[in-house]
Amino acid sequence: MFEFGSVRFRPVETEDLKVLHEWENDFELIMYSRQKPINFVNMAQLEKQYEDWTKSEREIHFIVELADTKEPIGIARIERFDWGNVKGAGIGTYIGKKEMWEKGLGTQITVALMEMCFNQLNMERCEAWSVEYNKRAHKVLES
Repeated sequence: MFEFGSVRFRPVETEDLKVLHEWENDFELIMYSRQKPINFVNMAQLEKQYEDWTKSEREIHFIVELADTKEPIGIARIERFDWGNVKGAGIGTYIGKKEMWEKGLGTQITVALMEMCFNQLNMERCEAWSVEYNKRAHKVLES
């Protein structure tokens, strides 16, 4: 586990699939976290994704929790890649508990992912993106 500010990162466990299923089928949430909002996931697809995540050597997926209550609030990932001779990573996150939006947690999560990439995984490059209309994500990425 990795704590940073008021958030904590831990591995995704099979018990988390229920809450992930709920988040992955919330239209508003997925509209802001994907370029294709009509991308709902059934439990079998999510179980397959989880299986792929556990086997992947390139991707690391986390459940993001509030550090003090251990309440799951979102998901984050780091995807490692080599860009020529440069070690890099793509980072991504979303806060699944919408009542936690606009509380500064997105910035904390993003900075924590960059901390992991640069200081723990020894990456030389880190990138992230968001859909054009996700102004909250743009604000986080710009800061």
